[in-house]
Amino acid sequence: MITASGATVKGGGKVVKNVAGYDLPKLFIGAFGTLGVIVEATVKLRPRPDADRLVIVRFGHLKEAGAAARAVMSSDLLPSALDLVDAEACKSLGQPGEAALLIGVDGIPEQVEWQCAEVERLLRPQGLVDARVLDGEARDATWRARGGLGHGAFPETAAVMRWSVLPAQVADVMEQGAGVAQRAGLGAALAAHAGVGVVEAVLAGGGRADAAAIGGVLSEWRALVHATGGQALVESAPLAVKEEVAVWDDPGPSLRIMRRIKSQLDPNGLLNPGRFVGGI
Repeated sequence: MITASGATVKGGGKVVKNVAGYDLPKLFIGAFGTLGVIVEATVKLRPRPDADRLVIVRFGHLKEAGAAARAVMSSDLLPSALDLVDAEACKSLGQPGEAALLIGVDGIPEQVEWQCAEVERLLRPQGLVDARVLDGEARDATWRARGGLGHGAFPETAAVMRWSVLPAQVADVMEQGAGVAQRAGLGAALAAHAGVGVVEAVLAGGGRADAAAIGGVLSEWRALVHATGGQALVESAPLAVKEEVAVWDDPGPSLRIMRRIKSQLDPNGLLNPGRFVGGI
């Protein structure tokens, strides 16, 4: 990393156990460019698996899909990905239905075949409608569509918000969030990394999606997430909306520490001013 004074700072190491002192890589990565410019990075790779499949499991209701996600997490399955998507997100993935789980499995062929069969056996009592196993280009295209949901779910995107909640709360929060948008007359698509509780909420643009309506939904979404003890971040929205709705949640007492770190590494406030929490 290069600091505001032009000094070169290095952190981390090419070994597994390297925990002496502060974790500078995480500090600089999480600072959104307000502490220094990252100019070099070393990443760890792993070999491509012998077999890689995507199991798409459809359900008649989002709550059933949420219960199925919890069943997967408490089972002997070892998914490489576990995503929960609602009806609107399903449409953008070309998968008709009210809700679905996207379950990635990889490893040696025998292990992958067993996991694909075990998914269907395990989730049939949870209300499974059907299950499809994708490979090759069909698998990759579905994952690309999932990754691009934030700007691909609707012809026009009004805003994107990211929530962090407990994994057990994901389905309920998604369902309530969709209801908030519906009452405001706006479309919404919601998807989550169900195993870690990170939800991506996409609000449709066009039509009635003026700044006031968008800001109202985002504010209600934030209140909904806060009621669960979670956090909400406005990832993308028009400037007029950001002027009404804070991008970041209130960081609380930790803001004092963040500002002290900023004052030490960038005392003149040269790097990405105003980009981070609390106007840092």
